[in-house]
Amino acid sequence: MNIFISWSGDKSKKVAENLRDFIKVVIQATNLWVSSTNITSGDRWNEEISKKLSDSTFGIICLTLDNLNSPWILFEAGALAKSVDKKTYVCPYLIDFDSSQLESPLSIFQAKKANKSETLSLLRDINGLIKKTKSDMFLDEKALENLFEKMWPDFESVLNNLPHTNFGNIPKRSSEDMIKEILEITRSINTPEIKDLVSLSKKVDEVEDNVSFLESDKDDLESRVDDLESRVDDLEH
Repeated sequence: MNIFISWSGDKSKKVAENLRDFIKVVIQATNLWVSSTNITSGDRWNEEISKKLSDSTFGIICLTLDNLNSPWILFEAGALAKSVDKKTYVCPYLIDFDSSQLESPLSIFQAKKANKSETLSLLRDINGLIKKTKSDMFLDEKALENLFEKMWPDFESVLNNLPHTNFGNIPKRSSEDMIKEILEITRSINTPEIKDLVSLSKKVDEVEDNVSFLESDKDDLESRVDDLESRVDDLEH
């Protein structure tokens, strides 16, 4: 199975490189690709990355709070998502935050936190896909767990000793820039999942508009009732 690991920034890069080695030892029927180490001198890096993106069956996006808005991360996520109709799977791997802080468009994917239980879940997902495509190469559950338990301490040590990021110094992008970039990424993705999300969003907007309209009508009706009651009171007196 071809797996593309995306990263941006020193912390994300360190996790990506060590995650590649960790997965390869546990699940040998994987071919993992990280741009920082897999591009050789003289290669046309943009062509090589584009080819690996299109050839990958599984994509892991190593995310930190300081690279959530990285144009490169969003580009690679969008390129991987374009292959969803070819049965490509995309998993944001959350290094220093949880899924409640994940925003669109990355939030459309099922994320995993960089901890023991969710990393094991990620490897189970990969192993399960291998079982579907190459039934003679996947690991049985017990073998997967044993290898994972043996290799996890070294990888956990990497996660626990990542360079510190001063989030207060992270430059904030303007809302206009982020909206523009998200729109560009979204327009480049032509998958049923995205279309469904857009359709659902439109339906939600329509319902909200209708509710607002009904509330407006309700207010107007209540005002008219009050006016009629006032007139009745005048007539009675």
